[in-house]
Amino acid sequence: MLKKRAEEINSLMEKTVDELSNAREGISGNVRIGCGETAGMQIIARAISEIRKDFSAVTLPFALDIWGVLMRKDSPLAAQDKICAADLDGLPLIISQQALNKNELENWFGKKSDELNIVATYTLIYNASLMAEEGIGYVLTLDKLLNLDENSNLTFKPLSPPNIFRNFFIWKKNQLFSNAASLLHEKITALSDYRR
Repeated sequence: MLKKRAEEINSLMEKTVDELSNAREGISGNVRIGCGETAGMQIIARAISEIRKDFSAVTLPFALDIWGVLMRKDSPLAAQDKICAADLDGLPLIISQQALNKNELENWFGKKSDELNIVATYTLIYNASLMAEEGIGYVLTLDKLLNLDENSNLTFKPLSPPNIFRNFFIWKKNQLFSNAASLLHEKITALSDYRR
C-alpha cells in the first residue's frame, strides 16, 4: 500500500513539475480527449485547429447530432424530406448495436426493439453503409458520420419528429487543467456558444 501511495505522489509531482515548466515556457503539453464518433467532434476539431495555429507544442491524443435513416437513393422513402416511425413500420432495419443496447430509439418508434424488423446491427457505420448499398435494409444512424456526395448511391433523411443525440463536453469535478487543457476548454466553450 505504501509503495502504491509513493508511486501516486511521485506521478503527481512529475505532472506538477511538467505543468509549472509549461507555464514558464508558454502553452504546450498533451491533452487527452475521449469522444464518440459524432458530428459534435467538429467543434473539438475546430478548437484544436485554432490552438495548433498559435501553440504548435500542444498535442491531442484521442482515445447536437440528429438521428435519421441512411438508404439507397432509389428507395421508395428517398423522395421524402423526413422519415416518421410509420414510414419504417415492417421495413428491414439496420440499427447501431450501441443504440439497441441503450434503447435509444424505442421512445421514438413507440415500440420495443423486439417489435421492430431488425435484420442486422452494426458497430461501424461504414459496414452498415455497405449493407444499405446492397439493399439489405434501412440504416438508423446519426447524421454526418459519412461523407455522402452527389456520386454516392446513398442518401440520409432525418427522423420526424427529430430524435436528437446530445453531445456533452465533460471533465472531472474540481479538475486542475494544464495550460493547454484550459485553452482547449475555453475554445470549445466559445465555439459551442457560437453554434447555439
